[in-house]
Formats: sequence, C-alpha cells, structure tokens
Amino acid sequence: PPHHLPLHHQAETQETSTYAKSTSMAELMHLLTTENIHVAMVQETKLTDKSKDISTPGYSFIRKDRGKDKGGGLAFLIKDNITFHNLNTPATIKNDPNVEFQSISIHGQQDNLVLKNIYIPPTTSCQNGHNLPLQEILSSNADSNTIVGGDFNAHHANWHSNGQEESRGRILADEINNSDLGILNENADTRVTSQGSSSPDITLASPAILPYTSWRVVPSLNSDHLPIIIQLKADITT
Repeated sequence: PPHHLPLHHQAETQETSTYAKSTSMAELMHLLTTENIHVAMVQETKLTDKSKDISTPGYSFIRKDRGKDKGGGLAFLIKDNITFHNLNTPATIKNDPNVEFQSISIHGQQDNLVLKNIYIPPTTSCQNGHNLPLQEILSSNADSNTIVGGDFNAHHANWHSNGQEESRGRILADEINNSDLGILNENADTRVTSQGSSSPDITLASPAILPYTSWRVVPSLNSDHLPIIIQLKADITT
C-alpha cells in the first residue's frame, strides 16, 4: 500500500444521484448498511428548508440544499465513528450559479482525504456561453489525497459514456487531462432509462491512491442513476 495511506481497513465511499425523488431514505440506508459504506456522496437530494428532518442512524447527515428552488441539492452521509470536517467552497465556485459543490476532509493517520461532491445541471438548464470553473473543481492539495464524485451531465469516451459527446464533455476531458486527477470510471453505465444508457456521473482520484481504489456500479436503487461504490484501502481516524 502507499506510504501515505497504509492499509488498515477498507474505507468505502458511495456516490449516488437523484435519491430523494425516486428513492426512499430507507432504501438508501439499507444500501449503506448492506454494502458497509463509510461515506456516501449524494446528488440531487431535492431537499429544501421545508423538508422534514431525516433520520440517518449511525451516520452524520450533512446537507447542502440548493435553496433557490426544489431541484438539485447535495449531501454527505458519514459514519459516526469517522473524524471529518467541512471545507469552505472556493469563491469562484460559490459564485457560479450553475455549480453545486460540497466538500469535506476525512482525517487520516498521515494524510487527509478530501472528498468533493458535485452536481452540474444539463447544459440546457445553464446560461448560454457560460464557462464552468472546472480548474477549481478539479484542483487538489499537495498535502491531501482527493476523490471527486458527482453528476457532471457531460459525456465523453474517456469515462465510457454512451451519450452524445458534446462541448461540455470535450472541455471537461481536456481539463481532467490537465489536472492531477485520474478517472476511476470503468466501462459501465451510471444512468439507465427507457431511452438508453450513459455515464454522466464521473469519479476522479489523486494518482497516489488510484492503484488502491476500485470502482463499480450496483443496480440496487429505484433511480435512473446507479449507485457507484468506490473502495479505497486506507488508514482513517475513527
């Protein structure tokens, strides 16, 4: 194992989309328990300040609602025995009307692990000609390893998406190539509908942890987006 994340136990992360509108919390919690998920990154929660309090036994539930309407929304579910802290959102991302961003740092015995949770609406829902702050989203710190996961609504062969390749996908692929992150996606669709399948959900990781990280989808939720299970061999502080 890498010297900065020595093997102690397998820390698992799950990324899933659109659970609130088509997947019950009970169903999601069952998946977390069954798969022994340590941290879950959720996109499109559809939660608002009028949503009822949600019980997540054994997990801290860290929400970031969209606020301006009933769409979007992000959340982390983090096992109660894991030490973490919330990170500030960079100003360039915070001021972007089209990007939803949430990040935490999990405390490691030597290095920390930064998790970035992302949702970007389809191009048709964004302002014409708008440039996304992709460099900031894909940035990584020298003193931390990073995993980026989310629904980018972008398609490109680099992450095995069968969707029509578009300008956003090409720009994002170039930015990933110019970043310090590598793509974890394997040749499996992350979204399946009656009209077809594609992979708008992308997972990236720092090069130091890429060899110790696995990626797979599981068709176990009542959602058009499939849960993504990321398994990382790491030492974390509990």
